[in-house]
Amino acid sequence: KKVFIIPVYSYDGKEIVNIKFYGFDSMRNAAGLSSAMYGLWRLPKDASSYKNVFIAEGEWDALALVEIVDKLKMKDTVVIGVPGAGTFKQEILPYLAGKNVYLLYDNDLAGQNGIKKVSEIICSITAKTFKIVWPKNTKSGYDVRDIFKDFSCDHQKTIDCLMRYCQLDKTQNPNAQVMYTDELVKPNEVYETFKKWLHMPDTTVIDVVFGTALANRIPGDPLWMYIVAVPGGTKTVVAMSLTEAQNVIAISSLTSKTLISGANFGGNDPSLIPRLNGKMLLIKEFTNILSLPEMELDEIMGILRDAYDGECYKPFGNGIFRKYKSKFGILACVTPVIEQYTESHAARGERFLRFDSHIPTGLKAREPFVDRAMDNIGKEPEMQADFSAIAKRVLIGNYSEIPTIPDEIKKKIARLAQWVSVLRGTVTRDKYFNRDITHKSIIELGTRLAKQLCKAMLGISMFRQNKIVTDETYKIAVSIAKASVSPRYYDVVKAIYRKDIHTLKEIQAAVGLPAPTITMLLDNLIMLGAVEKDHAASTQFYLLKPDLREIMEFCNL
Repeated sequence: KKVFIIPVYSYDGKEIVNIKFYGFDSMRNAAGLSSAMYGLWRLPKDASSYKNVFIAEGEWDALALVEIVDKLKMKDTVVIGVPGAGTFKQEILPYLAGKNVYLLYDNDLAGQNGIKKVSEIICSITAKTFKIVWPKNTKSGYDVRDIFKDFSCDHQKTIDCLMRYCQLDKTQNPNAQVMYTDELVKPNEVYETFKKWLHMPDTTVIDVVFGTALANRIPGDPLWMYIVAVPGGTKTVVAMSLTEAQNVIAISSLTSKTLISGANFGGNDPSLIPRLNGKMLLIKEFTNILSLPEMELDEIMGILRDAYDGECYKPFGNGIFRKYKSKFGILACVTPVIEQYTESHAARGERFLRFDSHIPTGLKAREPFVDRAMDNIGKEPEMQADFSAIAKRVLIGNYSEIPTIPDEIKKKIARLAQWVSVLRGTVTRDKYFNRDITHKSIIELGTRLAKQLCKAMLGISMFRQNKIVTDETYKIAVSIAKASVSPRYYDVVKAIYRKDIHTLKEIQAAVGLPAPTITMLLDNLIMLGAVEKDHAASTQFYLLKPDLREIMEFCNL
């Protein structure tokens, strides 16, 4: 009786991890060895060199597909064999991220169940997933190798038949098992993927986008981040690469009823808040939300403020009472118009940090951005596919080790948080008549800010695969802190601190705003305890408060 022996090698091809015996009453593994994925050693080291992955059930079908792929010179396609319909190893996840995956299992109940199981696992990491749907008259147990034999080993006819049988799988299961891999993508590979298509002299926005996603895996309070840039400023392109990534829910805009709904569709609650638990909400254009009527906007932001702490509730007039325990991160793209909202609503408790994706103001400096955009005309689908693929590969990484923050950086963050809390404090003025100050200023305590800045640094360090938060990462936290305060307050404070200028006229010239506006800003900063008047000087001088100056010196602001 013939017995076939099939060795299964490790990824590097240097070690035999299993030996399969065919020809006995049943398939057998070599004694002491367990089942393993077939074909990993044939995979290219460069993940960008192939686009399609055939997953076969068993080694025999995998061998048939390998011969077909090699014979037809399908250089953009690789083959992997699972040891059985019910077995799926997470070690192959990195090779599926951002790829077109074809599940070519046998025509039996085990095969169909195997396809369903794998589809739910990989639906959020592949570019597209296709499953084989066997014709109704196909005999039970029929498989890829049977097609190959029936076509007399004609390679082209076999592949054509398989492609006809394959259908796009639209499986979407938000409760599907989340799987991670220890194979992490190097940051430089991510930078180069974006630089391939975009003019990006500064890649910090990539660190912040992916760092925010990873920071929200860390237990505790979530991290909510605005990515701020002028229209066309590449903020959306980078952030939206995460649209189809694992554990991300992307939306274009939202309403208060989207977040918490009083509707009841056959006993199903359509509210978004409970579906977000443990995930990250990605908002493509938060500017659209800011343009909503003020009452609707206030209701949305009120719901989000409640949800930040992990619990929110709302009663409705129809008797429905919604209460949720849901903790989630947010990454939102927005234009600089967010500054107006933040200045007027900070007293209610700001939950977002901001990162300003700086675009040069000079027309000459902006030309390379425009030129690269024109170069991509007609290539947008390919560009977006590249971005989505690299994002999926990054976010299936098992970034389980949380970096440490050196004590010196912790001290700086503690003071930096207090600096932010002062400069995004609220001074209430009469809206309708003389613009006089009507109430004492409100300044938050920097506890939440300190934790948020630390979490941002930890997420960025995880993305960069640093075990310790570095001075370079701290500088990004400083950039986030600066962007998170009122830009007008910051410009005034910066002018006084850095340029050693003190008179109203000098400050006006440095900041570039009208004298009445500068006067109002200085009065506000005095109320906030950031600035004081030097009454001893012959000309009215404005000085930074000593403690604020000390913080700026200590934190390298």
